Amino acid sequence: MALPEAVPVTVTLSGVRRFSAFAPDIDGVRLAGNFVRALEEYAEEEGDAADLGEFLERFRDAAAPPEPSASLRTEGSLQASEGGILISYDESEITGMEGSSTVVRISDDGVVSLNRYGPVATNLVFKKHCRIQCLFDEAPDRALPVSVYTRDLKIVRSRSGGRVSVDYYLELGGSVGEHDEFVLSWKTDKSAGSGEQ
Repeated sequence: MALPEAVPVTVTLSGVRRFSAFAPDIDGVRLAGNFVRALEEYAEEEGDAADLGEFLERFRDAAAPPEPSASLRTEGSLQASEGGILISYDESEITGMEGSSTVVRISDDGVVSLNRYGPVATNLVFKKHCRIQCLFDEAPDRALPVSVYTRDLKIVRSRSGGRVSVDYYLELGGSVGEHDEFVLSWKTDKSAGSGEQ
């Protein structure tokens, strides 16, 4: 049986970064400079007693308050797939990932995967209350293996659109390196023009 053709949708993506030890780099993603300096100072102070988990707790507690990340509203496509739907859209300068394309798969069993292709490549999988091994910026020479722990995940779908919200941690070396939340919503072009919510 053939799957239906993709239909145009309006995609809105927004999020909040609660804490991060990572920073964008010309070659992808790296540990933030202030994080690296703080880690080096901590290692010097503690010597053999240095503990990455304890350091991350200190660093996170000293981090700036949460800030909303850039919000993106763009055109994309929605397509049915076996056991779920696929939403595809292009990233932009607003998100800092210009030139990358994103495909979000929302499975009927409550699993969401986010695959980004291009200069910034990512493969993240979200399942509520599960820890899953993933890759962040997965070009072979700069892959950063991370664990994704999904604290909360909500999916709402209707004929005219839907919404996914994810609250998750990226873990590095068994400790939290980043705490993020994002919301992805979509509306078919027909509902976007009708004022339907």
